Amino acid sequence: MMSRKTYIRNVKNILTGEEMNFRTCAVCDVLKKEKEFVTEISDTFYRRCRNILAPDTRIPSYLVDCYDVSAFIPELQNVLLSKKRLANYGNNEIRLRVCASCYKSLPSGD
Repeated sequence: MMSRKTYIRNVKNILTGEEMNFRTCAVCDVLKKEKEFVTEISDTFYRRCRNILAPDTRIPSYLVDCYDVSAFIPELQNVLLSKKRLANYGNNEIRLRVCASCYKSLPSGD
């Protein structure tokens, strides 16, 4: 029979282990395993976001303000993304969480 202490340790490992590290992508808004995310985002990707994900002029300004992340990531001026999908990596470094499939599939927009 497993001791209570061992049981609790096993449950903690299951809940906090690699298998349970899920994040939500800022582009597609889908929950995915953390290992499916891009760790380094290129300037080209930011340019593509600006070209494709710019707000429609008919969207009210108060709504644009809710989704404008440029205060945290200046490269994303005029791009609407959820602020909840930003990751704080410490030392005031904030990054965008983007899954690998969105990173690869977002068209160039040129």
